[in-house]
Amino acid sequence: MAIQTALSVEVRKKLTPADVWQMIERGEIDTHERWFELIEGEIVDVPPAGPEGSETELGIGAALFLFARRTSGRAFGSSAGFMVGRNHQQLRAPDASYVSPARLHILESKPWADGAPDLAVEVLSEGQYGAAYAYGKVHEYFEAGAQLVWLVDRRQKEVRVYRAGSDEYAIYRNDAVLTLEPIASGFELRLSDIFR
Repeated sequence: MAIQTALSVEVRKKLTPADVWQMIERGEIDTHERWFELIEGEIVDVPPAGPEGSETELGIGAALFLFARRTSGRAFGSSAGFMVGRNHQQLRAPDASYVSPARLHILESKPWADGAPDLAVEVLSEGQYGAAYAYGKVHEYFEAGAQLVWLVDRRQKEVRVYRAGSDEYAIYRNDAVLTLEPIASGFELRLSDIFR
């Protein structure tokens, strides 16, 4: 009697952003029912934020949107996709982002921006407080052209600000004011306006 065994090893090709877009066009992925990012060639589901995280995203995004309107830049919410990483093979959707007028060309590629926004904002969810998670995403954004990354920690009521080319980061707390320096001047957002 022959015994059937399951395949012990399965080899899969790493997906690219172009592969993912083709899957969407073929109807294999429903973007209305599935939130995801492309990480190291695999589609990783990212659940939607809870009410508190969503409110924080909206507050930051609204401030960036109003600033972008005054400066001819562009601001985006969490549904905008950016191809990031060394070879732009990761697909990330920061919770809020800003693209300066000088870098609007990254938005010309379709369906996702070919590069990182100048500012990428990540509002960390309960499962995303680890340093390893944060560091990896920050690095991907900087490899693709970001100048600033804000990691917003609602639990600690603080924002970690990373700047491209720096081996230091700043932790903003209490009534500190976030700016877009060195990307643009004139933007100010007080932490007390973010956290309730």
